[in-house]
Amino acid sequence: MNTAASPAPAAPATSSDFTRALLWGGTICGLLDGTAACVQVWLGSGTMPGRLFQGVASALLGKAAGEGGAATVGLGVLMHFTVAFTATALCCLAYRRTPALRRVPVVALGALFGAAVFCTMNFAFLPFLSVVRGLY
Repeated sequence: MNTAASPAPAAPATSSDFTRALLWGGTICGLLDGTAACVQVWLGSGTMPGRLFQGVASALLGKAAGEGGAATVGLGVLMHFTVAFTATALCCLAYRRTPALRRVPVVALGALFGAAVFCTMNFAFLPFLSVVRGLY
């Protein structure tokens, strides 16, 4: 009986594997997170999805995003998916370059990375962006 630990699964070996993982992961992340946010604000306060994404755009535009109509909704959706794809790219890169991460179940890795992205966005990036926006 061989008691040696099994090797970690291989990371995506080619750039096409990485691209496929990024496209699928970013799309799924953006859709699931966006859908969850839309349902949460609609059930919690009756806010429609368009207003939610205008709120996302307000991180750049301030209060003016609320009067921007479809253009600011589109900007909010673009910003949301930019964050989703950036987080996915960072997770894929970390997974690819860190053998220890390949021993963590993918679901657990996704949950941990999602929590890290949530904390980074809400406690670092958005407050920083509010300060910067206030300077101009």
